[in-house]
Amino acid sequence: MVSDHGQKAILAIDLTTGARSILSGAGVPDNINLFGSPRGLTLDSGNNRVLVVSGTDSTMYAVDLDTGVRTILSGDGVPDNVNSFSRPNGMAIDNIFGGVLVTDHPNSSVLVVEPTSGARSVLTSATIPDSINPLSSPIGVAVSAATNQIFILDIQLQAVFAVEPVTGQRVVLSK
Repeated sequence: MVSDHGQKAILAIDLTTGARSILSGAGVPDNINLFGSPRGLTLDSGNNRVLVVSGTDSTMYAVDLDTGVRTILSGDGVPDNVNSFSRPNGMAIDNIFGGVLVTDHPNSSVLVVEPTSGARSVLTSATIPDSINPLSSPIGVAVSAATNQIFILDIQLQAVFAVEPVTGQRVVLSK
C-alpha cells in the first residue's frame, strides 16, 4: 500500500501484476472522513487496518483493509486536544511498547499515539525530555526490534537520531 496525496487516497498494489487500485479515497468506499492529504502510513495487521496520517487536516485515520472504510483515530478533538498534531508525516508501529510513533515536524516532536483510544503523548521533541540534541523538523521514523531503538530522520538538521524508547533521550547517529 502507498499513500497518494495527489489523489487523496490509499492505493493497494498487486505485487505480481503491478496493478493499482484505490483501497480508500474520495468515493471509495464512500465520502465519509475523507483524507486531507495522506502522507505516512503503517500496516496494523493485528487489527486488519492501515493507519494513515494526513498532514493538511492533522489527523490519523484507521482504514479497514477489507472495506476501505475510514475512521478518525486521532486528531483535533479526537480523543481530545492534548498534544495535538500540527502536520504529521512519518509513522511506524512500535511493537516493543505498543504505540504508534508519529513525526510532527512543525512541532519538532515525535508523538506516541495509543492505537485503541487515539490518545497522544510526546516521546521526544526539541525540549522533551531535555534540550540536548534537539529535534528541528523530524519527518521519518523507524523502529528496530533488534536493538530496541527508535530512529528519527530530521530533514532540517540533515541528521539521523537514535531515540531511547522509554526516556526519549536523543543521540545523533549521523549528520
